[in-house]
Amino acid sequence: MEQSSTRASLVTNLGCVALIIAVALVPRLIVLNRTVAPCRDAFKYIDAAQVLSAGWTSERLQSLPIHFLYPACLEKAHAGLNLVGISGPRSWVIAGQLVSLTAYLGFLIVAFFAGQRLWNTRVALLGCLAVSMVRREIVYSVDVLSDTLTALLWMASFAVMVHAWRGGRSLSLLSAGLFAGLAYWSHLGALIIPCVFVASLTVTQLWPAWRMPWKRAGAMAMSFGVSYALTLGLFVQLTGSLSPRPAAHDILGADLAMTETTAASETAPLAVPIAEPPAPALAPTMTLAAYEGQTGYERLGLLGSAWLVLKELGSETKVWLLLLAVWALLDRRGSKLSLPAGTLVLFSILGTTAMLIYLKMKCGYVAGRYGLAIMPLIGMLGITGAEAIVRRLQDLPPLPWENGGPPGKRLAWARISMMIFVGIAVGTTAKGWFEPLHVGWHGHMSAARWIAEHTDGTDVIFDPVDYAGFFADRPRWKPSTQSSGPLPCRYAIVEPERVGRFDPTTYEAIRHVARIGRPVASFPRKPGSSKDTVVVVELPIPPNNLSQR
Repeated sequence: MEQSSTRASLVTNLGCVALIIAVALVPRLIVLNRTVAPCRDAFKYIDAAQVLSAGWTSERLQSLPIHFLYPACLEKAHAGLNLVGISGPRSWVIAGQLVSLTAYLGFLIVAFFAGQRLWNTRVALLGCLAVSMVRREIVYSVDVLSDTLTALLWMASFAVMVHAWRGGRSLSLLSAGLFAGLAYWSHLGALIIPCVFVASLTVTQLWPAWRMPWKRAGAMAMSFGVSYALTLGLFVQLTGSLSPRPAAHDILGADLAMTETTAASETAPLAVPIAEPPAPALAPTMTLAAYEGQTGYERLGLLGSAWLVLKELGSETKVWLLLLAVWALLDRRGSKLSLPAGTLVLFSILGTTAMLIYLKMKCGYVAGRYGLAIMPLIGMLGITGAEAIVRRLQDLPPLPWENGGPPGKRLAWARISMMIFVGIAVGTTAKGWFEPLHVGWHGHMSAARWIAEHTDGTDVIFDPVDYAGFFADRPRWKPSTQSSGPLPCRYAIVEPERVGRFDPTTYEAIRHVARIGRPVASFPRKPGSSKDTVVVVELPIPPNNLSQR
């Protein structure tokens, strides 16, 4: 009898996993087929992976400006593609997409099993399916971004914690600490995981009804802490720091030191007219120190940041899932969250939200993808909120065609409401499956094709957003304040509408290029546009002098 029950449970779980993979893959394959280009952040991961492809040494690891785990996976995936004959610039993008998609599918599967322990199979399955169809989740999982790998490791650590809170062995938390440490190898935001562990364990021990034997609690803390500390220590040993950061001059920018020849040309008209923003690249000049010691009026930034983060989370969940999750916390008629393990859910959501608010206040920006790991938890809470609403509807007077069965036994309200929820889920997400991804980079991809066809393989390209030089497989140049000398690039890509989004160094380099260069080709920013806004500029030989890296 027990064996048949175990077999049935295994079949159910395998069926749920297969359904999750199938439902998640369909929209992602559609979006992949409509992808114009990767996101701009992809190039920092690809550049780091190319550094590692030359060999794993401490010097190379310490030279990377980002956490190295995702670039390392990207580099290994690219090596595998090379073995089957896939090469060239596009192969790096394909490798990144494979890593991201595989990590996301693994993330959903682990989230399903964690949700099973916290609620039940139905809630875990529907919660994972709901979030897997959201446009933003689809984009993150088919782009060259580290967030899905971070989310996978984050959720793996979370699932082991849930297992321990539900009576599993304390030593199992050794793997939770390992996964949490590896998540930090992928992204700085993973520091929230040990905070969730400490907060949940503290509340569990302080609440008399939930309290575990102190010996067991101590063993849990020791297992997680030792494993996490060793993993984090190894990261510091490999990279030489707690977190790699770009050099200050790359963040702040500075005025370019130009020679007399270049300075004299500053009075010349622009060959490519570009905008003159009132304060070029103001955002990159903001520093963490500027936000220290906030008092009085400055505290209003907390409320504003919190509101923007809530809007971002609403966009991540199409609003209705987030509203249902809030309703689930207010109305307990839905499936009950297992306690005290449920404290892990609460502190995960609150901790991640607080991290996003802090990021917005300190750095001036917020990215919903940094909260990717908690999306299935919000989805599962949303399903319990939907259940609570359905059960309230079942208590309403019978519909005209019903036979007046006892409350709670009538199914018409339940069926109608669930059809409405399914309609909302599909209706709010399906349209996004067919929208082209990163269509705004169409002009730069067209410029890349032009450069590949009309330039020599040794010609250096200056494209502030990297697309043209990378996809044309040409050497790329980036302006810096570190040294001065002749401008080494032969061609440059100028998009007047974007010039105000760069740091002062890059902005001045673009203006200089637009002044001395000769437009040779132009392309529309988006397909079908009648206005060419992406311009290929040919620079004179010999080049003028400009500060360079």
